[in-house]
Amino acid sequence: MKRLIAFVLSFGLVAGIVSLSASSASAEDPGQDAVAEDSTVEVEKDGTKFDPKVDKSKLPDGAWYCDMGGVHYARMEEGDGKCELCGMKLKKKGKSEADHGHKDHHH
Repeated sequence: MKRLIAFVLSFGLVAGIVSLSASSASAEDPGQDAVAEDSTVEVEKDGTKFDPKVDKSKLPDGAWYCDMGGVHYARMEEGDGKCELCGMKLKKKGKSEADHGHKDHHH
């Protein structure tokens, strides 16, 4: 009888560990909603909130973004230049306004 109880408890423990392992693996791989490492996120003209934060390398060139160790807000127009979520100054992704690819002539 003791062996049967030990077996049942051991089996239950192993089944629990396997179950936790499977749910942990699915939590690491959230599926289709996750942004692929080499893809660009979509940024709305009027602004997009990112939760969780995304890396600025995922933003399209020309996007205005708030960088707080990761991008939590971005938009395609400068607007007032401030983040709608936290009020920080937005940065523009891509070439700076001073260097826009015209090295050999002046404006």
